[in-house]
Amino acid sequence: MKRRKMLAMMLAAAMALPAAACGGGGDDGGNTPDTPAADAGGGTAENTEAPAEPAGTDGGEESGSTGGIQFPLAEKQEINICAQARTLHTTDFDEMPFVKMMEEKTNVHVNWTIYPETSWDEKISLDFASGNLADAYMTCYGLDAGTLTGYVQDEMIVPIDGLIAEYAPHIMQKFEQYPQVKAAATSLDGHIYALPRYEYDGNDIPCFMYINQKWLDTLNLNVPTTTDELTEVLQAFKDQDPNGNGKADEIPMSCIGDFSKQDYSFFNAFGMFGIAPDMNVLVVEDGEVKCAATTENWKAACNYFADLYEKGLLDNESFTQGETQLTAKGSADVERIGVLWGWNATNYVGSAYTEDYVAIPYPATEGYQAAM
Repeated sequence: MKRRKMLAMMLAAAMALPAAACGGGGDDGGNTPDTPAADAGGGTAENTEAPAEPAGTDGGEESGSTGGIQFPLAEKQEINICAQARTLHTTDFDEMPFVKMMEEKTNVHVNWTIYPETSWDEKISLDFASGNLADAYMTCYGLDAGTLTGYVQDEMIVPIDGLIAEYAPHIMQKFEQYPQVKAAATSLDGHIYALPRYEYDGNDIPCFMYINQKWLDTLNLNVPTTTDELTEVLQAFKDQDPNGNGKADEIPMSCIGDFSKQDYSFFNAFGMFGIAPDMNVLVVEDGEVKCAATTENWKAACNYFADLYEKGLLDNESFTQGETQLTAKGSADVERIGVLWGWNATNYVGSAYTEDYVAIPYPATEGYQAAM
């Protein structure tokens, strides 16, 4: 019973705000979504030590209620979560704006244990072997079915489907909207042991476009809203020395050309022209599967970026460099990059320049506005 209260509080705290998708928005923004993908994104580990029971509160405008638990809690509570960190992740979890906001709204503090993705499998295996477990585990890539089944059989991971039904209305809403997501998260025994990852495929671009707002302010420029305006801004970045060091060392636009890095490669920019190919460079038009490179939109995108390349506005190493090289440029002693793509600008520009970059809507091309 104590363990159930602990898990209920954890799940309710996580769901006090609408569930956010890992790969796209939870709402379709007016578009008709394709079939989403799902996997088991994390797990809830058994913990026999429970905190004090949460107390209710009147809350006011900023409060919320989930499954009878009122937020923010009257008495501060703590939970322990072990999370997987990407190789280029540089921001402390406690410093993330979303984490701070959630703690303020719930009065629940998370004690984070962070394992790098390069040693994630080894470290969580040691955790489960020793029995020294966090309350929950959070990973970008999920656990493979065999590993998850083994932990379930050893009774080290407990089912959470009953808790989801009682305390997670936003997840239940998505399960009803996309029953295939619930099916993907449900084990053979009929129970759910991990919150699923939900990827909305109705967007054109699965990552963000970041622009150097500090440079825009220095040059008294506005955020570009069209591809023509983007070209003008990039030209100004190249010619007008926005980093102020007296050298022509600015890189107006840089990126990674590796298409296997679909979430943040250069090819995301093709979404500005209505091309959102999968990793096999395929698109579906009028019910017919086509090679994206044969479409007029693809050709228009190639012409646009060829023009940027010819003008020196697109990094000439964009199609050969990897994450390490891009990060070296973005986090150098002098700020050098104007525009880039990714989940988080911090991954490529480091903590020193993070505040200078803002995510912007993808600029529109003639007759088309990309959807995020």
